[in-house]
Amino acid sequence: MFLSDSKCHFIGYDGKTIHKVYLLSTEVVSSSALITKAINSTEPVNIGDDTLVEFSRNNQPFTAHGTGMPASSISNSTDSRLFIFTTPVNASVGDWTYVADQTIIGVEWIKMYINDLPHHVLYNICKYLSFIDIINLSKTCKQLYILIEKDNYFWMILIQNHFGSKLYQRYVNEIFQNKKNSNYVLYRTEKDIRKFEKYFRRYLEFQMCNIWLLNVLNSKDNSDGYIAHKSIVKQKQRPRTNELKMSLTIEELFESYFNKNKYLNKENILQISMYKLIYFYLIESKRLLGVDLFVIDLSCTRNHIHCPVQKYLNHVYDSNSLTGRCVRLYSFRSMYLAGIKGKFKSILPGIYEIICRIKLNKTNEYFTYYNERCSRNHAVEKNVEGYFYALADHGLDCECDGKKMNFDWFESNYLLHGNTNWFNETMGKIKIFELSDIYFGFRINLYYGYGNILFDYIQLNIIE
Repeated sequence: MFLSDSKCHFIGYDGKTIHKVYLLSTEVVSSSALITKAINSTEPVNIGDDTLVEFSRNNQPFTAHGTGMPASSISNSTDSRLFIFTTPVNASVGDWTYVADQTIIGVEWIKMYINDLPHHVLYNICKYLSFIDIINLSKTCKQLYILIEKDNYFWMILIQNHFGSKLYQRYVNEIFQNKKNSNYVLYRTEKDIRKFEKYFRRYLEFQMCNIWLLNVLNSKDNSDGYIAHKSIVKQKQRPRTNELKMSLTIEELFESYFNKNKYLNKENILQISMYKLIYFYLIESKRLLGVDLFVIDLSCTRNHIHCPVQKYLNHVYDSNSLTGRCVRLYSFRSMYLAGIKGKFKSILPGIYEIICRIKLNKTNEYFTYYNERCSRNHAVEKNVEGYFYALADHGLDCECDGKKMNFDWFESNYLLHGNTNWFNETMGKIKIFELSDIYFGFRINLYYGYGNILFDYIQLNIIE
């Protein structure tokens, strides 16, 4: 087969196999004897006896003007061979020789630019590029810019190729087509909220800081987190529906970007493909550093007069942490750090796995005190308890308690990772139905200061 300008010319008989070695006639010894040289092979080629060959003046396209069948052949040089044919052949010096019952493929190279490629080829190329690489590609020419910046289908294909059909259906179709869950099924009616507000007002001001859950939910500032918590509790106790659906409007998608990017506004965001925004959301890192979180201290006094600041948030330099700094969570003699808290903002509907990157450590400074306490009470030796809680204000919650993060958990991971290696600990999964903020808190009580945890970051991973 000869390819030229997308036109195919068939050569040979069977149309199946490909003959890759070309022979050139270099000397006519007699009417039935011919010396040929292999053009694209470093060794002399031997054509089997009783094999029909063809001769042509041209290589491409091949037009046979004679045939012959070798009776025998012998090596003439390192890259040529003398063929003796059964009958006289019509061949001259410079003729091309091929096996007649083989298919020949010759390719004529033509110049092609990247913007000449079909769109489906570009889609497949972009599967292997990072988001930054794709943006840089769009800057190379006008046609690629239009394809990448303006074509919704381009980004829809990338979403499907990168994240699979299930997430594609969720973020391209389902969440924008589903109707919002009613306030009734979410326990968010005016009657429900008034009832929850009534419960909330029973707490005194200093209790907003001294009760761990209220502190995590930022109840000192407002009742939003508390109302979300109470609605989730009610949904678990007495569900008003068997199915809650994920839902999102285009306006909410834009809002999520306005909350995170000060350079976007209602005018310029309309110039961006909606599915490009979704693709970027799916690939971006949803991560908060430990050094950017807030301490939970349960020693506030009435009216917040002596509301504690972050005096117990212990920053540690560690070259193997993400930014070189992390937070040490520990207990000590007179009081223990009650934990750290934070909030993810503007998280789209979906199912997320919550990962904490941590490292375990034992502090020799408190080893003597720890042994003293154990000698008095052997139960203290296994007094290890960690607790993690996360809540989406328009979703469900996630809890990882001391049943998992206990003495055996600490010792087994310390044995496995030592005090030098970071590892990822999965705290659980959280499901979100509408655009949400996620409150979370992490507390420990370990070994009276002897055992402690270094906290690097917390991350949300989108899962199916």
